[in-house]
Amino acid sequence: MTRVLSDGPRPSDATRRRVLSVLRLVRDDAVRDRRISVDLALRSRSPMSTAKREPHWLRAEQLGRLADSMPPNCRPVVLFLGLAGCRFSEMCARRVDAVVQTPHGLGVRIHRAAPQSKKTRGAIFGPTKTHQTRTVPIPPTLETYVRDRIKNALSGSCLIPSPTGAIWTHQSCPAPWSASTG
Repeated sequence: MTRVLSDGPRPSDATRRRVLSVLRLVRDDAVRDRRISVDLALRSRSPMSTAKREPHWLRAEQLGRLADSMPPNCRPVVLFLGLAGCRFSEMCARRVDAVVQTPHGLGVRIHRAAPQSKKTRGAIFGPTKTHQTRTVPIPPTLETYVRDRIKNALSGSCLIPSPTGAIWTHQSCPAPWSASTG
């Protein structure tokens, strides 16, 4: 790793970790293919970074540009995730039956999630990450959309349906992220 990264200025710890990860994958394949008998570099440690990464939240105008750049059926997803503070898997599992009237307006009960399986790419319904039920207020920007959806959808239908009508997955929407937030 030192030889690979010795040219030029000293790379960041994150870059060094990524390079080490790639080299480990190559060495693992070499052991599996029996090109080498044992990986002596397994004991090499990843560089530890002292800097803590702060989350990078979108500003309101960036979120607006991102939502505007999406196809019309993906716009509610972007606004719901950006304004309600829900995880993607929690948004996927929302049904029109989960919308409730609160003293402060419409809210949606978050009591289950539908993360995407890494093997089958399908949704797996289960509890939320924290195993807690909570009620999240519907953002005013989406209130008209939600009221129309409740009025026109059958009980048990998705609150925000995917373009195919199936449950949302990570491949359901295009990702013009960098063009919108740049």
